[in-house]
Amino acid sequence: MMTNAILFSGQGSQYKGMGNELQNEFKKEYKMAEEILYYSLEGLINENENNLLDNTLYTQPALYFVSCLAYKKRMMEANIEFTYAAGHSLGEFCALYATGVFDLETGLKIVAKRSKLMATIKNGAMAAIIGLEDKLVNDILRDYEDLYISNYNTKEQTVISGTKEAIKAVQEIFINNGAKGYHILNVSCPCHSPFVKKTAEEFRSYIEQFTFNQPQFHVMSNYTGEEYEFSEIKDTMAYQMYNPVKWKQIITYLMQKGVDNFEISGPSSALSKILKYNLSEAKE
Repeated sequence: MMTNAILFSGQGSQYKGMGNELQNEFKKEYKMAEEILYYSLEGLINENENNLLDNTLYTQPALYFVSCLAYKKRMMEANIEFTYAAGHSLGEFCALYATGVFDLETGLKIVAKRSKLMATIKNGAMAAIIGLEDKLVNDILRDYEDLYISNYNTKEQTVISGTKEAIKAVQEIFINNGAKGYHILNVSCPCHSPFVKKTAEEFRSYIEQFTFNQPQFHVMSNYTGEEYEFSEIKDTMAYQMYNPVKWKQIITYLMQKGVDNFEISGPSSALSKILKYNLSEAKE
């Protein structure tokens, strides 16, 4: 019998028209979303006027909503039991929804607040470094006070955050140290770094109003790289915002727990590539 894990993508997998096949089936849910967000997710996703889907304020609610509905549809159509759920960065909130910690509406309110807070952070940047192990990346960053590792994605793919100036300034240094690629991402928030700590504290205060349920199956934390401790769930949700995403560690943990089938719910372009490397590296 297979041990199944359901995975959810973070920012970077969004695209115009994503999930449009869900819109007729889940009209009530889209109406609920419009009442919470004060704009139409259908219009946003189908038209993507002014490329708003790439704006953190809109990306996070849209990606959360579509990914959760895709999971709901999957569970309606198939008799499959998931033992673990994990989400990359924003996707962690989809994983919390999937495991029953909160309902679709509550999760959307939480994600909308998170996106508003993170959208207020300006002059930040992020870059993906390809072809260097994270130990070397860390060694290089010791010489810089305003640069941090934000994502441990794979053995040789690490994402760093900092100011725009600092991110641009170190590109040549990483290339000279053997990086095969240095890709500055289309974001203005230095996510998962100490730059976001004050914002995360505001987020922690906001979610205090909600009562959460025990997860119905295991849900993974980006902050720890291991399973959520329910007694610390609100703190962990906030810590996630200004600490690195330990994705490589999460996949390693799941494989050690016997997971032999991974599925991605919703938009999956970025995460599917990362997962492919994770699984390949595990065989080395």
